[in-house]
Amino acid sequence: MGSQLGDLILCAFAALAGLGLILVAVFDLRKYNRAKTWPTAEGKILSSSLREKNDSDGTSYEVAILYEYSVNGVAHRSDAWRIRPGSSSFTKSANAAVARYPVGAVVPVYFNPENPADAMLEPGKISWSILFGGLAFVGSGVMGILFNL
Repeated sequence: MGSQLGDLILCAFAALAGLGLILVAVFDLRKYNRAKTWPTAEGKILSSSLREKNDSDGTSYEVAILYEYSVNGVAHRSDAWRIRPGSSSFTKSANAAVARYPVGAVVPVYFNPENPADAMLEPGKISWSILFGGLAFVGSGVMGILFNL
């Protein structure tokens, strides 16, 4: 009986974690839809590179782009090039992003008119992996609960 209760708790935790991931994805999707209509300001790329990250899961790479822009005479800097870009063990798309934003390039910066410090270079790009991961956790958790009842 104790093992079954432990399994139920674990499955419930997985389902709740999945719901949390789905909520994050919904918030990202809302920002994605708003950001596509944000005004732009002229920006300049200050640095653009591929950053290597080593941890217990191995080596992954993330795009590191720093740019500056000005809105209503106020200077801003940001390193957000898209909504929640994350990192990957694959470098092809990351290298392509770095190549699109060479140091010194003048680029359009999409900024939130309600908070000009909130900006990004590619508002039309979003990662769906958080949503699909959340759905997988919810589905696995619910199936595990049903299996253990």
